[in-house]
Amino acid sequence: MIFELMKRAIEQKNPFMTEDIIRLQIEFFYTAGRLTQEEYDTLTSMITPEQPQE
Repeated sequence: MIFELMKRAIEQKNPFMTEDIIRLQIEFFYTAGRLTQEEYDTLTSMITPEQPQE
């Protein structure tokens, strides 16, 4: 449930949910054991997409 809510928050690009706030929430829920490593990796990659290789 938390994963889906965080995913939607990222996708909506709500101006009140800055990248820093979302990143802090992801860290909080991961540390609290509410997100798996896979979910954590997915959410963080959505915030910081990989840069193209030159």
